[in-house]
Amino acid sequence: MLKFSYNWNNKLSCKYFSTIRLFSQKFQIGNFYTMDYRGSRCEVECVYKQPIKLKDIPDCIFFLDTGYDKDTSINIFRTMYKNSKINVDTATFCIYVFRQDLKG
Repeated sequence: MLKFSYNWNNKLSCKYFSTIRLFSQKFQIGNFYTMDYRGSRCEVECVYKQPIKLKDIPDCIFFLDTGYDKDTSINIFRTMYKNSKINVDTATFCIYVFRQDLKG
């Protein structure tokens, strides 16, 4: 299951969309997953993944993924993980790209 609670930059309306998450073996290229956004579900395929530190993600990826600049985006991640033991400045994240079949 690929869950979203917020549609950053309206990216979920695109055939291809990225998501930046903590690195995990959960999502593998070529595999299909159920994406859930506020109870609306569809099948998506993982087509790209790149492990990376947040500081190494290019600005353009943050612009497209979150709709914000790099510094603001990293601060959003700090807020998201503030109640966990994860240090977003040292943790390995991953840029995933998924493809969905948009009808119409």
